[in-house]
Amino acid sequence: FAPLFQHHSRKFNRTGTAWARLAEPGEVIATIINGEVVATTDVVHEAMVVREIAQMPWYHVVEEEDFLRTFDVESGAELPAASHRFVQAGFREYRRRGSVFAYELTAEDIASLRAGAFRSARGDRVYRMRVGDHLMSDSDEPTELWVCTDISNGYVPRE
Repeated sequence: FAPLFQHHSRKFNRTGTAWARLAEPGEVIATIINGEVVATTDVVHEAMVVREIAQMPWYHVVEEEDFLRTFDVESGAELPAASHRFVQAGFREYRRRGSVFAYELTAEDIASLRAGAFRSARGDRVYRMRVGDHLMSDSDEPTELWVCTDISNGYVPRE
């Protein structure tokens, strides 16, 4: 995907907020979107579990280094009292920052992959892909990619 990504990706700004807590070593986080497991992550490094605030909230794991680049850690605010179980679990609300590059997957892209999935560079995540999902990276020359199923949640096109 590197050549396609380099020539056809678009730049997006990160926007909005998400809730996050420290991940526990040995914890396995399943990212479930619309009832389907789209990724699983075995927590082996210092990381954060991020709960995306969307119409259908979902969870994913962000390595500490990536979290520091992606979120304004100074903005970490307490959650509303009505979110008691999330407060108890250690979640706080953080503002996103920075930008990403995204490439929208086509039927031809999916057909070119035998399994319709790929494993992250670190080997700790398996991403399943569907037409319309976006491959995402912090660079237009990616060394690490991830899949975003709803780019309207947290990203706006950069003009």
